[in-house]
Amino acid sequence: MKMLSRRGRNGLVAVAVAAALVAVPAMSANAAVVPTVGSDKPLYLQDTDTGIQIPAGTSLNWNANIVASPEANDEDYNAAFPAPAGTTKAVTFLAPRGQEKNYTSWNAFASLGNPSQLLMASITPSGNTSAGQGSPSGAGAVAIAGGDYSLGVAFLVDETKTVLEADFTFITVVANANPNNATWTFDTPTQAVFPDFANYSATAGASAVIRNGNLEIDATAANANKTVDVFVEGTAAKVATVTLSAQGKAVNTLPAGVSTGKRLVLAEGQTAVAWVAASDYVAPAPVEPTGTPNATISTPAEGDGSVTIDAGVANAGKTLRAVGWSNPTELGNVLLDSNGMGTVSIVGLSTGATHTIALLDTDNAVVAWGTVAIPAPTYTLQSEVDLSAEVLNSGKFALEGAAAPVNLGSIKRGGTTAAVPLGAFTVTDDRDDLKGWTLKADVADFVNGGNTIAKSALGVTPKIVGGETDGISTGATQVAGSGVYSATLADAAVGSTTIETGAQLDADLTFKAPKTAKKGTYTSTITLTLVSK
Repeated sequence: MKMLSRRGRNGLVAVAVAAALVAVPAMSANAAVVPTVGSDKPLYLQDTDTGIQIPAGTSLNWNANIVASPEANDEDYNAAFPAPAGTTKAVTFLAPRGQEKNYTSWNAFASLGNPSQLLMASITPSGNTSAGQGSPSGAGAVAIAGGDYSLGVAFLVDETKTVLEADFTFITVVANANPNNATWTFDTPTQAVFPDFANYSATAGASAVIRNGNLEIDATAANANKTVDVFVEGTAAKVATVTLSAQGKAVNTLPAGVSTGKRLVLAEGQTAVAWVAASDYVAPAPVEPTGTPNATISTPAEGDGSVTIDAGVANAGKTLRAVGWSNPTELGNVLLDSNGMGTVSIVGLSTGATHTIALLDTDNAVVAWGTVAIPAPTYTLQSEVDLSAEVLNSGKFALEGAAAPVNLGSIKRGGTTAAVPLGAFTVTDDRDDLKGWTLKADVADFVNGGNTIAKSALGVTPKIVGGETDGISTGATQVAGSGVYSATLADAAVGSTTIETGAQLDADLTFKAPKTAKKGTYTSTITLTLVSK
């Protein structure tokens, strides 16, 4: 039975659907190849469609469509081989073992241009279309000769043919007089544990400061403008992904598991760019600004608990810390709108007095400031008690459910089968950001040997079965015989949530046999994809 994968953020679930499904083997096992020696980075062979590692011992055809990754599994398609400094050209190559960095000994190669990184690089052996100077010369000659080789990607200085980096795996080629029929097996590197805090070495000048429910990261200017994952010691999965500023800084809501003293690593893919230990913020005493104010502050009415500050459009969109004087008083964070205006609490300031209010950046530098007179109250004083209630969510975002084969039954040409349910499945969106989501369905053409029926023959009627469904709507029905794919099965509006209960969905499937269809059992697959907005 042909199986495809449907992708949710929480993993892969196999799904198959057919008029009558027939199982066929995809690959065959072969003897293991000796471990690879000398590769600058581990190189894993992955399935082009799924980003999942091809199992060790798999025997592949010479023309098999595969890609290379520095990570064992790359379902998000974001693991890349970064080009080292000085690179002017990237290539794929076939070489005798031990000659991977000797350009003149390569058997075959193919140019990949001069990218800053290689992402999902195709390294199909037959795709090395340029014959090298090594023997045998050319990918076809290697397939005919057979034997032990290295297959991989390389970064070089094209002018001098100097290989700066070679990332490869050992392969063994089973010779065939017809290169198209040659097969090969490959070595699978042992996946390193990442991150390995045994290698912890604090990065000079870097810091991770906990303040006001945020984690303020300074990875130094050496990491300017990078997008990095944050890992905390004791947790295998990343706890956050942040984009660093031109100064190598970022502010993120304090991730779960991060506390004072916890060691962190910031990483690009599997490469650590900074090691830091989290620490509590120790605020220096703020200094009251003097001179000419550069912000205007609204005059509060008696009893008002806040004022509006206009810090100018140059500060639009910034989140700044407000401090009031005469005695330094923390007034909380202020988010400025697109015009540079924001609301400042004055509850902590004394009435019947004029105060200075300043907006400070994360380095406590004054960005904008002004003065305001707070009127004395003439009413009876009141006592206030702060109340708090903690709202929790699981953060779960998943597509789950049985992926059982579906038999659509038998039908005469020109007829349409009775509706058959795909099988109930559950979409859970218990995230905090309430982004909403879209559930798509894609269908492959129905095949029976050399005969094909277009995927439009499949009819799909989405339906909501139960659970938490507020804000969720089903997509349009795809009529059997005229279905258009990919198609939307369901859509959740921004601001909606299924909570942990989830929304149970299903779809009725029908199949219309074309009048010209040839007799036989036809098979297809339907792929469900859950995408966050």
